[in-house]
Amino acid sequence: MKTQGTLPILDKSSIGTEHGGSRAVGKRKNRRPFNSKKPLHIVMRTEHGHGRLALTEKNNKRIIGQVLSEQATRWSVKIYEQAIVSSHIHLVILAKIRSHLQGFLRSVAGIVATRITKSVKGRPFGKFWLGLTFTRVVEWGRAFAVVCRYVVQNAREAAGLVPFAPRKKKDRLLCHSP
Repeated sequence: MKTQGTLPILDKSSIGTEHGGSRAVGKRKNRRPFNSKKPLHIVMRTEHGHGRLALTEKNNKRIIGQVLSEQATRWSVKIYEQAIVSSHIHLVILAKIRSHLQGFLRSVAGIVATRITKSVKGRPFGKFWLGLTFTRVVEWGRAFAVVCRYVVQNAREAAGLVPFAPRKKKDRLLCHSP
């Protein structure tokens, strides 16, 4: 007769640290990983990376910066780095409370989409964001420095200050986004 074994102790390293993005397509819904003491790498992608809807278009970039600042203050979220690229936004943030992170992501996504597309009640635009927002919990120290460097590099490339540089494999693993 088989004896009933004990349940394995939950190892914190086995808890997922990533959520959303292209990995979420076709998978069941999971809770977004969150740690109030660790920063998060956030990537919000749009299908509209060109023309007047490009995130880097002068007026859109100003709108996004303003919305990020307002919502970070409203939801008590600290933004360490941000990069607004034509088709996506990279953020490195710290939220102390899960509900504040959720409110921040929801309000930023909604306000940015509404203001950029100029949609109003009775004249909807349709889908603006591409899939779920990618979120990854980042460890302090080297991983934090690498992801901040990655976001700054994205911002410089988007501004045309430096040419696009393919990422090193180890850096891509540390800051992978969909």
